[in-house]
Amino acid sequence: MPFEQAMLKLLLQPAGMTESLFAAPLAPAFAAKAARGHDAGGTMLAGGWRGIPELAAGGLWSTPTDLAKLLIGIAQSPAERRTRCCGLRPCSPC
Repeated sequence: MPFEQAMLKLLLQPAGMTESLFAAPLAPAFAAKAARGHDAGGTMLAGGWRGIPELAAGGLWSTPTDLAKLLIGIAQSPAERRTRCCGLRPCSPC
């Protein structure tokens, strides 16, 4: 199964991230909605953004709302609850 399909099935869909995808390059339909990157001086990057061909390292295109859904899911996960209640070491449920 290609990486982008695996991430859709294993991450994006379960997290309810309906406005996110892994893609390189970004399809024109999505590119029209994407924010443009800028350098340290505030000048827009040629082409709109820097492309990273490795999908796992930099191929996620998302919205702030979808990223919040992912972070909320992580915070509510059973593993995170066990870690939070006792510091950094595993412990029994709170």
